[in-house]
Amino acid sequence: WGRAWGAVMTFDRKACEALALEATRIFAEGLGGFVAAAAAEVMAEKLRVAQEALALSESRKALDKEWSQLRAAQTVAAGDAVQGNVPERAGIAKSDEVQTSALDKLRTDLADGAKDEALVAEDLARLRVRLESMEEERSNVKN
Repeated sequence: WGRAWGAVMTFDRKACEALALEATRIFAEGLGGFVAAAAAEVMAEKLRVAQEALALSESRKALDKEWSQLRAAQTVAAGDAVQGNVPERAGIAKSDEVQTSALDKLRTDLADGAKDEALVAEDLARLRVRLESMEEERSNVKN
């Protein structure tokens, strides 16, 4: 109440525009950093998925090799059983159990890897949506 009623307050349009431009610049820089960080995260995730895919491929090859060896051992065992070679058959049975156990572990590892791969794919999809949203916001800020 200490002011006189006749005092006029001026509006500095240039200062207001400069302030708005500076705020927009700061926001755009922050958003750009956020987008760059998200892109780096996506690239790191792609690298991890590629490494996991390679490991799964190697596990699959090992599984195929074990499977071939198991089939070969079963073929030999069947031939020995026909010829009456029972003691050797008992040794092959133990070998079959070990191979079956190794195959079961490889199958479990492959199934777990497939689950992990599906989760990674979901994460990547969410990251893509987030990145697209940020890019759209950034585009809106520039306009």
